[in-house]
Amino acid sequence: MIQNKTARKLLYEWHNGQFCPLYCAASSGLVENFDYLKTDIDILLSMSLIQESNNKLERLLEWINNQEKCAKKGIANDRKEYWFLPWAVKKPLK
Repeated sequence: MIQNKTARKLLYEWHNGQFCPLYCAASSGLVENFDYLKTDIDILLSMSLIQESNNKLERLLEWINNQEKCAKKGIANDRKEYWFLPWAVKKPLK
């Protein structure tokens, strides 16, 4: 299992622009829908021909699956409900 710091670095490395779910997760620590993250990773895995890249993406996907099980949900500034990753600035509601 990769560490949170490594997961965040990989999310930044693999995002596809500012409005990509991977970028949102990396920059803010907020996840609107874990399925969006997993779909983006699956697409990247299907496109990658480099085994080292695939290994990193598979470890990131494993980390995302683990976060989905243990992440807390809360309300962010725009009053939308999100899942909070470890580096999210806001604390989830109890």
